[in-house]
Amino acid sequence: MASFSLASYTLRIRNVEEQEWEYLDDFGEPSKDLLNVLSDYLNALGTKRSVDSENKKLIKLRPPLHSKDRILTGILQTGEWGYTTEIQDVETGDITYNRKTKESENFPYYFLIYVPRLSQRGVVILQRFGNKGIRTQLLTDFQGYFATQYDDYGVRIQPLAPGSVVDQYLSNAGRVTAIRLIRFYAPDDIASLYDASNDAISDVYTELIIHAGGDERIPIFPRIKAVLDGKRQVKNLVEIEGFEPQVVKLNINYGGKPRVIDLGRPNEMRAYEEITDKVETGIDGHPTFESIDKLARELLTELTTLLNIPLT
Repeated sequence: MASFSLASYTLRIRNVEEQEWEYLDDFGEPSKDLLNVLSDYLNALGTKRSVDSENKKLIKLRPPLHSKDRILTGILQTGEWGYTTEIQDVETGDITYNRKTKESENFPYYFLIYVPRLSQRGVVILQRFGNKGIRTQLLTDFQGYFATQYDDYGVRIQPLAPGSVVDQYLSNAGRVTAIRLIRFYAPDDIASLYDASNDAISDVYTELIIHAGGDERIPIFPRIKAVLDGKRQVKNLVEIEGFEPQVVKLNINYGGKPRVIDLGRPNEMRAYEEITDKVETGIDGHPTFESIDKLARELLTELTTLLNIPLT
């Protein structure tokens, strides 16, 4: 079954020469508004795709682009090309199509971008499909577009950083309900079921979960702070003999809502909202726009409160 989540990022503009953050609605000379720059960029993607020939990737907007109260929402489609593959009917086993090297299989991803007035920080919420997302591709493409017009400024879309947001999630307002320790390997007994060991490694991972009972919490906040402050390694957040995790995730309950924080790379810590069980999917198997848009706007309200960003 496909899994869906929402990943949250901050949006900022930096003055390259002065090394200072700019107000999003008032940067440059003469004064420019990032909302208008983003609108022009996204609308251009709706009429002509952007092609990255070096990495063999493309990105385009599936119209329409929605814009209201300084919030931009819509669907971006991305795909890769450069290889062939068979398309098979899973019921009959028949090969129905052979994809060519110059054809791209485009996946839809929801996005929300909030560009507030009188603020140096905005919020970007991007859909993830399983372990795949569009942040890197979107950022790289938009940075290229932005640089052609504003060479004295740089745009940043970064995962929500540790600090006040994490403090809020893990303080009295939130509680750690589970610690998930993940290692990418298959036990010998399971690996023996595969024809090749490489298949087992790519298809299977081992996860050890520590659950809090009932409505209780796991009192591990001091250790998490030590990880974020660089005083403790992530793999040592929970020490279990014979099991060294490569990824550590925290299940958080915040205001009655589940959240997942990935501590796998503490310098790029990310907060995901799992929405697989809450979003409605269409006949294409992807979330309907109305369903995912409602969840993203609820998350935006939460994040602007945590980040102390004014919401129009």
